Amino acid sequence: MDKIHRFDNESNTVYNFRKNFIINNINKLSDDYNTMVRYSKILANIKFKNCSYDINIYNKLKAYL
Repeated sequence: MDKIHRFDNESNTVYNFRKNFIINNINKLSDDYNTMVRYSKILANIKFKNCSYDINIYNKLKAYL
């Protein structure tokens, strides 16, 4: 993990949230880096854009909100 990619038009707040999530959890979870990036995007969408996801996805990630 050299650098966490920042997406186009991503605010500092969202980027820092995603970055901190990945850094804080990459060694705690058995998932690979790409999965962690995906989780960070989903969590950011839930937290900052009030998006909703399938209950199975939400239950897996709600502990990180």
